[in-house]
Amino acid sequence: MLIYLLKRLGLFLPTLLIILTINFLIVQTAPTGPLQTKLEAIKTEQTDFLQNHQKITTKNDLPIEFLNQLNHQFGFDKPLYERYFLMLRDYARFDLGDSFFKGQSVSQLIAQKLPISLLFGGLSLMVMYGLGVFFGVLKAYFDGLFFDKVTAIILAFFYAIPTFVLALALMVVFAGFRFWHIFPMQAILPDDFRSLSFFLQIKTIIYYFTLPVIASSLSGMASIAYLTKFSLMTEKHSAYSRLATAQGLGKWQIFYHHLIKNASLPILAEMPMTVAGVLFSGNFLVEVIFGINGIGRLAYEAAMMKDYPVMFGILYVFTLFGMAVQLIFDILYHQIDPKVDYR
Repeated sequence: MLIYLLKRLGLFLPTLLIILTINFLIVQTAPTGPLQTKLEAIKTEQTDFLQNHQKITTKNDLPIEFLNQLNHQFGFDKPLYERYFLMLRDYARFDLGDSFFKGQSVSQLIAQKLPISLLFGGLSLMVMYGLGVFFGVLKAYFDGLFFDKVTAIILAFFYAIPTFVLALALMVVFAGFRFWHIFPMQAILPDDFRSLSFFLQIKTIIYYFTLPVIASSLSGMASIAYLTKFSLMTEKHSAYSRLATAQGLGKWQIFYHHLIKNASLPILAEMPMTVAGVLFSGNFLVEVIFGINGIGRLAYEAAMMKDYPVMFGILYVFTLFGMAVQLIFDILYHQIDPKVDYR
């Protein structure tokens, strides 16, 4: 196990380097960038700049001094290779730079948005795995019976429906857009949230996050339910399960004492990608739809504005997090099943 951990840690740096390099080249060679975003802002906003200069329609209409200032601000006065190595140098020191448009460091922006994304992602994972494993166990226990057949149809629907369609449907039905106004349309916690008592905080979180959590977790919950059932059914037909049945053990005893532990290994093996996906990339669209002021919304705004430092900073943090999660779950997997050989 120690040799495996050392190998994985040794792969961290080249993996991170490859991901950052590919994304750097894609973004830097894109046809539009922050200069175009700034130009659009100048064209649409009535600023002193517009009042004192001729009409701006293209980049060539900008005074050369102003254009040079923008190039220096965005770092485009340096050649591509120099910008690349400067980025790597800063990231090695965990200096993520400053946002082009928000007037804050990228580290500050991520630190501000990360807690709400972790809260949202954590709630989604709890619902996803709690209900997914629960229904998966019941479907395996009642395999072929009425409960199994009915839930198969429901779970297939949950799995197939796109997340953004489900999110919009929930808003229309339950957020006062057309029918009932049970939950708010925007999952934005009140300013006095931290001053509330513990139970009021729980109540507030439930009120604001019920619809986003449902939208982000149902598809994953269906997938986990099917994975749980199929894992249990595989173990159910194994030799040790038949032996336990022959020894007179009850059906639930066999499930609880023998099948669930072994069936948990495929679920645990799949968990790192699910955790990383839900906490970050999987919830981006839901955060935007429900106005959740988290990392997903920050990434969306950065992509729209071509705010490269924020985009790369989020990518850097996500990559580190994803690799760390994979390593942690590999260790847990080995603890559950010591027979696993990582060599």
